[in-house]
Amino acid sequence: MGYKRAHIRIPLQAYATLSCRQSRRVKAQAVNISAGGIGLSNDKPPLNNTEYHVQVTTNTGECFTMLASVVYRNRELAGLKTIFIDRDSMRTIKKIVARFESSNEFISHIEQQDILNDWFVDDNGQKLDFGFERPN
Repeated sequence: MGYKRAHIRIPLQAYATLSCRQSRRVKAQAVNISAGGIGLSNDKPPLNNTEYHVQVTTNTGECFTMLASVVYRNRELAGLKTIFIDRDSMRTIKKIVARFESSNEFISHIEQQDILNDWFVDDNGQKLDFGFERPN
């Protein structure tokens, strides 16, 4: 069984600035977001095992901040897990996710990312068996 996410991750177009004591500021492009973290794209990925203050501004002008640490990175992408986020920033992220979930793009996103398999697991990570019935 593969890794299952606790929070739905959705695409996001936003600018991000990362800062920490160990290195200079890093500018990045946010590519996805969830209540648990953020995915970034840039040509100089942030350092592993480093905590960053992350400031994000979406293309629609919404802003939020978080303290996050790098949990994975490769040449193009870095995934950061939220360590601390204030209530207002979490509210902003939840509004962004809710808006996306009510859009037509969401159905395509579910199919492309096979999100249903991430949702239907129990507390122990075991896949739940389920079926759908069409009403008469």
